[in-house]
Amino acid sequence: MITEPPYYDNVHYSELSNFFYVWLARLTRHPGFQGDLVPTEGEAVVNKGQGKDESEYLRLLTAVFRECHRVLKAEGRLIFTFHHTNPRA
Repeated sequence: MITEPPYYDNVHYSELSNFFYVWLARLTRHPGFQGDLVPTEGEAVVNKGQGKDESEYLRLLTAVFRECHRVLKAEGRLIFTFHHTNPRA
């Protein structure tokens, strides 16, 4: 399993994705495009505009790694990379 965790407060993927989401929602009937914008509840990010602070980021990221541990086979490996200029991240 290879993953790259979310970028703390550096990249707000859901906000960037809204640009494409609104157009894709008009072109498909896929159930993933039911809302007006990209759902942000499960996004692990520090984003003051969404009311998500560092504790929320830590909680969500911890849940991600717990799920990785749960599904990873005993002989499996988890490889992740994380690149950020902010030492708080």
